Amino acid sequence: AIPATVTTSGNQLTIIPSAGLQEGTTYYVDIASGAIADQAPNGGLYTGLNGALSWTFQTLVSDKTSPVIQSSTMYSNSVIRLQYNKALDSSINLLTSTFAVNVNGETRTISNAYVSGDSVYVTLETGVAVGQVIRVSYSGSSVRPVQDLSKNVTASFSNREVKNGIDSV
Repeated sequence: AIPATVTTSGNQLTIIPSAGLQEGTTYYVDIASGAIADQAPNGGLYTGLNGALSWTFQTLVSDKTSPVIQSSTMYSNSVIRLQYNKALDSSINLLTSTFAVNVNGETRTISNAYVSGDSVYVTLETGVAVGQVIRVSYSGSSVRPVQDLSKNVTASFSNREVKNGIDSV
């Protein structure tokens, strides 16, 4: 049992546990018969709640696992798709300076980087052709990082090969 503070205001009853609740745990609320009285002139006493079948709830489990990159492919001739194993936070305006792309050993300028769903899209200023070797790096930072919806930050990586099946420039 976890003791709680109970307050009322009008027709609202607020229950505040006196200790923190454990993640991923099912709790139930007991209210003794007669503990609550109707304030109406002929009001009666509340019959109460007792036992796990009356009023139950479960606390959430915090996600503490960082997203892991699953694949890196050319999405179009100028956009690289970095796909992760979970949904990412698209509210972050990514810094292009945290990415680096080399095509056949030459550095390419990045014009944009953004998140959509489970992927990061890195846009190159100039396109690539089929057969070119493309490598991408990401140096995460605390400023506008790639992260999931629970704020778990992705790991940095270097010179990851990008699958290039693009057949047009």
